[in-house]
Amino acid sequence: MRPQFDLLQPYLTGQGNEPLAELGLRMKKSPEATRVLLFRLRNRFRRLVRAVIGETVASPADIENEMKFLERALRDD
Repeated sequence: MRPQFDLLQPYLTGQGNEPLAELGLRMKKSPEATRVLLFRLRNRFRRLVRAVIGETVASPADIENEMKFLERALRDD
């Protein structure tokens, strides 16, 4: 499982640039299975980040603003 995560991890923050069909070949998965794995990983990652942010803000209403701030910070290289 760790080797799969290592291959998919760059796609969590938009840094993955290998076409999913090629990535799938390296993972011995079909392109569709690779897309599903990545979709599920991103959703799980998003939920975990939201949970951590939720523990750091004063109000649940602030979570969305913090998520947007984090997204902008990750895109600014």
